[in-house]
Amino acid sequence: MASITPTATEPHAGTVWLILVPVNSGNHAPGMYLELPLDEIPRFTKRPLKFLRYLGYVILNQEGVVSGTRNEPVGDDDHLVNRAVYAFATTNRCMPFFLVPSK
Repeated sequence: MASITPTATEPHAGTVWLILVPVNSGNHAPGMYLELPLDEIPRFTKRPLKFLRYLGYVILNQEGVVSGTRNEPVGDDDHLVNRAVYAFATTNRCMPFFLVPSK
């Protein structure tokens, strides 16, 4: 579930954020994140942080790692924390690309 509130400053209660594209303050480019409900994630996996890494991979088509709020590494078997912010960072220097079907 993507957030539709770009002015939010922190995740709502019972959710976490996964930042996929950070805000670029230099050119005021908006960031992109997912706001994920904690009670829905166990339906898909028993390893929620590995699931966040999988989401980043699927959406950006890039291998990457997930870090916590203070840029600390998190393990695939760690538990999610209510209202935490996690960030997905690609492990190579190539920018992701998206194919747009022609009409």
